[in-house]
Amino acid sequence: MFEVIKSITKKPTGYYVASLVSLCLIFLPTIVLAQENIVLNHYAEQSKTFSGISSILYSFVIGVFGRMAAAAAWVLELVVIDYTVGFSEMFATSGIGSAVDTLWGIIRDIFNIALIFGLIYVGIKMVITSANSATKRNLVTLIIAAIFVNFSLFFAKLILDFSNLLATVIYNDLILGIFNGNNSITVAYYDALKLTTLFKATIDPDLTLTKELGFIFGTLILLLVTTIVFFAGAFLLFVRFVVVNIYLVFSPVMFLGMVFPNMKSVSDQYLNGYIKKCFVAPAYLFMVYLSLIVIVSLGQKEFPNANYAEGLTGTNDTVLTVFVFFIVASAFMIASVIVAQKLGAEGGNASMRVINNLGGYARRKTTQPARYVARNVSNKAGMEATRRFNHLQTREAKSWAGRKVTALARSSSVDETVRNATATASGAKFGLATTVQQNRDRKDRINSRVSTQEVLNAGMAAEAKRRTGVALSPDEEKVSAKMQAAVAKMTAKDFEERTQKEREAMAEFMNSNEFEKLMESEKVNNSDKNNLKAARTDAIKRLVYEVDAATGKFTDKVHTAALVKLTDNQLEMLGTEFINEHAHELSHKQTDGVMKSKSYTDGQKSSFISKRNSTIQDRIEKASSDPEGINRVFKVIEKNGEYTDRKVKDIAKLPSTALTHQNSAQFITPSVMEAIMNDKESDLTTADKKTIRTNIETLGTPEAKDWLKNSPKGRDFGK
Repeated sequence: MFEVIKSITKKPTGYYVASLVSLCLIFLPTIVLAQENIVLNHYAEQSKTFSGISSILYSFVIGVFGRMAAAAAWVLELVVIDYTVGFSEMFATSGIGSAVDTLWGIIRDIFNIALIFGLIYVGIKMVITSANSATKRNLVTLIIAAIFVNFSLFFAKLILDFSNLLATVIYNDLILGIFNGNNSITVAYYDALKLTTLFKATIDPDLTLTKELGFIFGTLILLLVTTIVFFAGAFLLFVRFVVVNIYLVFSPVMFLGMVFPNMKSVSDQYLNGYIKKCFVAPAYLFMVYLSLIVIVSLGQKEFPNANYAEGLTGTNDTVLTVFVFFIVASAFMIASVIVAQKLGAEGGNASMRVINNLGGYARRKTTQPARYVARNVSNKAGMEATRRFNHLQTREAKSWAGRKVTALARSSSVDETVRNATATASGAKFGLATTVQQNRDRKDRINSRVSTQEVLNAGMAAEAKRRTGVALSPDEEKVSAKMQAAVAKMTAKDFEERTQKEREAMAEFMNSNEFEKLMESEKVNNSDKNNLKAARTDAIKRLVYEVDAATGKFTDKVHTAALVKLTDNQLEMLGTEFINEHAHELSHKQTDGVMKSKSYTDGQKSSFISKRNSTIQDRIEKASSDPEGINRVFKVIEKNGEYTDRKVKDIAKLPSTALTHQNSAQFITPSVMEAIMNDKESDLTTADKKTIRTNIETLGTPEAKDWLKNSPKGRDFGK
């Protein structure tokens, strides 16, 4: 079959064109009558009648080559309309379709007989070889091949119908829809090539014999080239029609390689050749469309006044002009045939690659359920065996036999053997990407990322609402707390993978160490780093400063209840000026952190302590005139403006001059005095404690006085 097809398709195109020309000369009268509107009607428009030898030659050229051009146009039109665009109708109504179906049925039955013998062979082999894996694969392949063979004509027609549909769309919507409304590809060519100017122009009756002969032979060349181009296109499409029908009959060959692996090359050769022939038609028509675009553009821009009759009887320059235009245009027409064959071949190769990939994909998907089940069974059995073996090794057996079994399980040789076996079973993938445990871990990671992202999104939305001055509901506070906890656990690498908008929204809740690492990361540019620092600083300020509701700007009022909760890193971001200004309001832990930090110079630390001690002392001494000042030493201000007591430890760690001042007596509680007594590193001397006791006995609260008088610890305080 392939030799017959090759003999048809590998002959030189010129051979068949010459044959078609010879046949057309025999049937010229009939063809001319059918196609006279294309060429012969233009003869009447020729006003010049030649005489003598010129008349004989002109009549011969027009009579023979004119009719040949008309015949070529008629043949091309016939092949395009009936055998390409009208392929389906011709196939269904001409009897070719029924003949193909009948012949295909015979070929299919032959293949089915071969498949039956193949199944018998595999069955015998399964009995002999105890059904090994290779035999099972062969059985599955045979069954799949049997299904495909019986649907081979359907698949072949599907490919053919698609190529025909593509060709029809190109012909109707591109070629006819753009270039003319006469439903004729040849008329589009005649108009684009300006061949009608050969017959429409009036020729000077006083031409010399040389110019008359030049016109006649020029006409001959133009008509001959046009004939060859039209016949070449017609031959290409007609051979495609014949060969495609032969391929349809032998479509079961497509799946021959599935039955006999050694015949796979034959199946590939068949499928590749079939696809090439199918896509020659749309490729040719598309190249015709491109050629017409180029020819029309050349005619309008490069040779707008090309007129064959005047050019062939004019000067050498005009002859050159019309011939250059015609040669270029003809080259594009011939290229349409050549390139179409190449495109068809490339389309076939590309389609083969797609089909092979789809075949591999289908095989993988067909066997995937079995591999999935095998992997799950093996992995779960291995994990369960490991669990039971661990239990066996750790259990406390009561019977003698049980103790011996446990001892055996604990031996190194048994442990190694069993664990290797269970590890192999647990880690088997059976061609899949992951094991069951790896799949579970991956799903857990995905679910964790999704869950974390949901928490982050909800928390950031709640914080955005808070920044507008709106109080959060209890549920929103919980959501925000979850978000803050999640952000605190994130690493610098996690933040690198986030968008800059997300990083800025979470900046205030970042772990200080991870924030520092992020600031050193090369994956975040300097501009984004500066924006992050600004966002983090603004967020910290928002925690401690009161915001003006009207302007949205920070005021000078600081909420010390929030201030004492800031971390060392947060304080550092607010700057040394802020620390100096509010040194007296910081907690003991914050003060200690500043003194131990390497971010400040010794001079800054000295200035900080000096400012803290002097401000505290000044406010205590001026308590009578400025009660607000002493309150800010011993209490903190909440966001609602109310005062709450500072932590006991923070009061107990105040400077000795502050605690021993009589104005402080009313703020020193029994808890503070206990903290002073328990603090082994306290700077207070016995004399200082005695002074505090004296002040409390005179100016302290009733509770403090009662504690000093009646409690065992109180009676010892300051003594």
